[in-house]
Amino acid sequence: MRDVVNIKVSPVGGQKVIQMEAYVVPEISSIQNGHIELVKGEYPHLKGLWFSDVRKGSDELEIDVLVGADYLWNFQKECTIRGKPDEPVAVETELGWVLSGPMKS
Repeated sequence: MRDVVNIKVSPVGGQKVIQMEAYVVPEISSIQNGHIELVKGEYPHLKGLWFSDVRKGSDELEIDVLVGADYLWNFQKECTIRGKPDEPVAVETELGWVLSGPMKS
């Protein structure tokens, strides 16, 4: 059994507030921190984008909020930037840009 809470997510610099229902868990996950800022220079289509999952001075990123498919479209904006078929796709969200797809390590 998990607690369920109502939360409000407010994007940095934005006036929009997104309300959602969330499960409370002790930990979601963590991932290596260095995959985006270090390799985005290899992809011209990513130049100048600000990614939402960047944290300077840490080897790992802690995931604090995991947005499920039931709330995904509340966050996602209209802009998607694609590179070549074997490159990552950048998707603009209310919280910044996120990446999907393969990346060179």
